[in-house]
Amino acid sequence: MPNRKKTPYQQKHNLWPWFALVVLTIVVAVNIWVFMIAQESAPIISDESYYQLGIDYQKEIDRKIASQNLAWDAQLTWELQGLRLMIRSAKQEPVSGLHGYLKLYRSDRTDYDQKLVFKEINNGLYQANFLSSIQGAVNYSIHLTHGQNKSTWSKQGQSYLER
Repeated sequence: MPNRKKTPYQQKHNLWPWFALVVLTIVVAVNIWVFMIAQESAPIISDESYYQLGIDYQKEIDRKIASQNLAWDAQLTWELQGLRLMIRSAKQEPVSGLHGYLKLYRSDRTDYDQKLVFKEINNGLYQANFLSSIQGAVNYSIHLTHGQNKSTWSKQGQSYLER
């Protein structure tokens, strides 16, 4: 058969591969955009008792204010085996007789979560030893209670641990 000229209908009919390519490009671009947003989003819920914390929200605010009013100064030193914590009062005197714990958690892996008890190793100097090796970006919360007057002190933050 000789070459025939294509009709306008046949020329438009061959545009479907271009349409499919445009749709595929849009889908890939939207997926990349959603992935980038997910990377910048807040971490997963890391506290199992989030419901109870919501109910006790005002108590938690009152505890934080009372903790700030103590004006204790904390010096944190991350070591290979754990965290060393030096607590000083507003008068720069060591605070002894505290009991409490350190809670470590990673937002991406709950199997690395650890709750460690502080032991006083010297006047105002406390140590919490890791149960297992943990590294990378960790969130921590420290809660200490003074035995005599039941005043509580807490601190929360993030740190990057290397081995």
